[in-house]
Amino acid sequence: MTTWTIGDVRITKVPQMTWRIPLSGLLPEATPAAAAVRAPGLLADDGMAEISLHGLVVEAGGRTILVDTCAGHDAGAESVLDVVRQVGAITEHHPDVRSAAAAAGWAPGSIDTVLCTHLHFDHVGGNLAGDEPAFPAARYVLAGDEWAYWSANESDDVYASVDSSVRPLVEAGLTDLVDADHTLTDEVRLVPTPGHTPGHVSVHIDSGGERAVITGDVAHHPMELLAPEWTMIADVDAPQAVATRRAFVDRFGDGETLVLGTHFGGSSAGRLDASAGTWTRV
Repeated sequence: MTTWTIGDVRITKVPQMTWRIPLSGLLPEATPAAAAVRAPGLLADDGMAEISLHGLVVEAGGRTILVDTCAGHDAGAESVLDVVRQVGAITEHHPDVRSAAAAAGWAPGSIDTVLCTHLHFDHVGGNLAGDEPAFPAARYVLAGDEWAYWSANESDDVYASVDSSVRPLVEAGLTDLVDADHTLTDEVRLVPTPGHTPGHVSVHIDSGGERAVITGDVAHHPMELLAPEWTMIADVDAPQAVATRRAFVDRFGDGETLVLGTHFGGSSAGRLDASAGTWTRV
């Protein structure tokens, strides 16, 4: 497990899956030639990129918060695995984040908050274990705008996973529908970052004079932060997603903020210096 400390806050990556695919499969404009001009050295010469699927456990203010539960075992997850096997290579695969977290010392009952950055299957698929909450002591937190949209429009997006992974929790009274700028603890608060989905949120951590941000799907690869105008195939509202990425880069591209990507491969963290146009992996 990889761990970072931000002041009094500890953040730990809990991996579920890693794979290698052509980055242009996610970002059509990210050809090897274009990437070599825009961000030399960031993408392999063959255009392949390592993509990760992982949760992040944030320990802050006496709370244990799991940011995203990754993929479950539904048809959406299996179809994506089939595509990955055809065009790339899966290099790591744990059954689910609940098992991976338990192996790292967080029993399911020790997680008191599950934060869903958005409601795509690879971020909420592990919310349930069978018909029961995967984390029985947790409140499941999600933006009210995100729920309002997908609860009525799941059929509009092949990646949404509401009926199988979220609606049962809402109906059981286990969710907190919050504003997109909701404060979780003194050090942890949400940041509205719409575009990839209508109510998408990122997570800002500020403690002891240090700060970090968990992207959610604002970006799936650091290339998106260096070329924020490039489109991503799964963004629901592409113009809004571009505007959000640009604002994200302006806010967090100071070269000091630790940026934790929920799909970034390798260490999954780095620092963005927008003025220099550089990404430094940490």
